[in-house]
Amino acid sequence: VALSHTKKIHLLVVDESLTDYQHLHPEPDSLYDGTWRCSLTPKNAGKYFVFFDFIPTRSPRRVLLTSFFAVEGDRVSKPPVQEKLLYSSGKRRFELKRDESEEGGQAMKLIFEASDEDGKILALRPVMGAFAHMVAFDDELKGFAHLHPLENALPAGQEDVHEGPLTFTFSPPKEGL
Repeated sequence: VALSHTKKIHLLVVDESLTDYQHLHPEPDSLYDGTWRCSLTPKNAGKYFVFFDFIPTRSPRRVLLTSFFAVEGDRVSKPPVQEKLLYSSGKRRFELKRDESEEGGQAMKLIFEASDEDGKILALRPVMGAFAHMVAFDDELKGFAHLHPLENALPAGQEDVHEGPLTFTFSPPKEGL
């Protein structure tokens, strides 16, 4: 399996409410050749969708396998009915803003900003070879888009930081959430 974004396998797991998203990196089992392992703890009851993303070394083509599983229990989450482009974690705040100055065309620009609770811009450190990644799931959770910022500021090393907004372009395949 070839390296892709500093990892060999990416496992994207999301529940039907889109409130529990986990990006995992299975590791090869030391005893069983061809077996990869990771640990996952679902946070919600209900249906989870799994996207297994890797590139075989004998083929330059990315492989995307999909599956799902159910977690028993009472569902407490409902699918979103409106877009939510703000997420807070402790004293950190992450926001996507639509660039309303863009007109025409299907592509939209999204500006990503990370700040503290007082609005001070936070420095971003590299994750998987970039300062940010964005994942957008389709409304039926049958696929996703994996996007990188337009700013071609790739980190030279793990100690590099980026301060300030990052811009993503996204072309939704159809209207809707």
